[in-house]
Amino acid sequence: MMDSTMLARPGAAAAILTTLSSACLLATAAPVSAQGIEIAPIAGVRAGGAEFITITGPHVDRGSTPALGVVVDVPLDDGLQFEGAFSHQRTGDVTTDHWQAGGLQEYFFHGRVRPFVTGVLGLTRYGVGGDNEVRFLAGAGGGVKLWSSSRVGLRVDGRLFATILDAQGTRLFCSGNSPCFVQLHVHAAWQGEFTAGLVVRLP
Repeated sequence: MMDSTMLARPGAAAAILTTLSSACLLATAAPVSAQGIEIAPIAGVRAGGAEFITITGPHVDRGSTPALGVVVDVPLDDGLQFEGAFSHQRTGDVTTDHWQAGGLQEYFFHGRVRPFVTGVLGLTRYGVGGDNEVRFLAGAGGGVKLWSSSRVGLRVDGRLFATILDAQGTRLFCSGNSPCFVQLHVHAAWQGEFTAGLVVRLP
């Protein structure tokens, strides 16, 4: 079970604006590259979820419902990009937001067809009314970018997220100055997300 954490509830629109603003700041520090910053508003579906408790009682975030968000990629070197992403889902009276930051490795072949893989860390926010739960998130995925021109294309990808709801460690064995062996029990909520969107590369 999760303890209640009271935080301000961010709206989806404000979250997208925050992500875009962060990307602009990162752009000024990014190395010079032949590619520009890529911005992709995305829409799709997210499935899976968790059961959790707030001060107002138990809530369930499960099922397959629409997800909206935005992804920003900043070029680094040899197809490697810094990636920041935000996605928002509502299931009944529960909203689930994923805030992500990590890396994307793009592969250059087949002309304008660019497959990629991603790995991210971040936070998951579960919200019910004014109550919020925030937990650690790890995710990975892959997809493809289909460029119709040097500036505009289509991005399709799928991601698997694991949100750590709680973790407990049990000491198994300690002896003198030798290391202790600890057994770790982790309770995680799994979600799969499949999205597509128009991707625009800035100059």
